[in-house]
Amino acid sequence: MGSPSALIGNPPLNPSDLDIIKGLQKLLIAGTKPPYPPMPPPEQGMPFGTPRPPPAQYRVEGRRPQFIGLASVIIIIMTFVTGLRLAIRAQNAKIVFGKDDLAVAVGTAMALVIPVLFLAQVSYGGMGKHIYDLTYHELYVSHMLGATQTTFLFVSLGVIKISIILLYMRVSGFTSRMWMAVHWFLLSVVVSYCLGSLFVMVFTCSPIGIYFNLRAIGRMQHPLTCIDQSKALAVLSATHVVTDFSLLAIPIALLWKVQMKWTKKLRIWLAGLFGLSSCSFALLRTITQYVVQEPDPTYDTVDMVVYLMLDVTTAVIAASLPVLSVLVTRMQHRYLEYRSSGQRAGRLPLRGDSDPIAMPRRKSHRTSIVDITRLESRSSSDVEDIHIDNITPQKR
Repeated sequence: MGSPSALIGNPPLNPSDLDIIKGLQKLLIAGTKPPYPPMPPPEQGMPFGTPRPPPAQYRVEGRRPQFIGLASVIIIIMTFVTGLRLAIRAQNAKIVFGKDDLAVAVGTAMALVIPVLFLAQVSYGGMGKHIYDLTYHELYVSHMLGATQTTFLFVSLGVIKISIILLYMRVSGFTSRMWMAVHWFLLSVVVSYCLGSLFVMVFTCSPIGIYFNLRAIGRMQHPLTCIDQSKALAVLSATHVVTDFSLLAIPIALLWKVQMKWTKKLRIWLAGLFGLSSCSFALLRTITQYVVQEPDPTYDTVDMVVYLMLDVTTAVIAASLPVLSVLVTRMQHRYLEYRSSGQRAGRLPLRGDSDPIAMPRRKSHRTSIVDITRLESRSSSDVEDIHIDNITPQKR
């Protein structure tokens, strides 16, 4: 901007401020039925949210450091978990890089856009400040980034669900046609969910895509025509929660018919149960977003932001846990092999030994080298078992 922008509630300082005020007023009444709430003349400014306190009670407050720290940690966790999953897949030549891996990579890439856009909101859109400390230009930027963030939120969650369903399909192919039909039904629901979220965000208002731009809305010479976006987003959020719980229940019921060691079943069940946290955060985010009304949305949205970030992060982790559990199996086998080689050598590992690889070699350790080679072979097959590439159904 060439000239400074006025604080929200004050008269505009330039034509851009005036267009943003007009756009905000049109957007607030779009999709509603008369009688419309009274609006002040745009030239006088537009009060929005919590009014500015008197000078004697005013103090500068902000939550920008907390928001920046949260978004940064979320980016690191999602990148690390998905990168580790893909590294495990690439390391073992016996495991084919499947469609579920491609879907989770795409879903994570889209999910990473969410905290990045949130960081942009904090830096350029006034997120973390009180609403009365924002300028009209900051409100314009925050609205544009927030609408884009909501679009990526629903679509990325849908793509991550698709990756989980594709993983389940590997199991259903060895069980029955009924389970395959269930997975195809869920897949169609999730794909419709993704397309529906894109439709709701892009086609909310006419002309297409104008919902994202308050300034362009203010320059329109006719009233804004929009659907009731709040109801549409509520339906999408409810669909998200229902599909989360459906995907959570499938592995518990499905693995009863699969011939597999109980220890491996338990690991897969625990990985699926981790999705319960994602379901909980999705439910809490939906309740907070559509039930709790915040009069100071850029400052008092801490709970909703935390639930949103945790919803996406736990979904990414839950989608990769069945593959990441391979690391636990390998560590357990290496530990047991080390103890076995120590017993054959006449020496058990001491409590103070921190690194068995760094211990002095003995002649009796020749056997352990052979066993370690055998262990690597078992680890490769175990990866296939955990990732459900080698599961056989029980005999009926």
